Amino acid sequence: MCWVCLVWLVSTFSGSHSLLSGVLQGNDIAPFLYILFTADIFTAKNTLLVTYADDTVILASDPDSLNCSLLQIISTCSQKGATHGK
Repeated sequence: MCWVCLVWLVSTFSGSHSLLSGVLQGNDIAPFLYILFTADIFTAKNTLLVTYADDTVILASDPDSLNCSLLQIISTCSQKGATHGK
């Protein structure tokens, strides 16, 4: 099955993009998969990972700690075969 998504920004839709994999928002299994993929995310010293539902925030005391945590999260995503936005 293939889904198509559009992004609404200000007053304009983006072009359409085909979604070939993933779980639709609101699907019953989505919260379980989110927990499964985020439970073991490593954070650097002087950072705190705060999650609620399907949102995650990194609180850092300095830019270097934030950058280190972001690199660790990208590494974790790559190891699990997940993609991340750039």
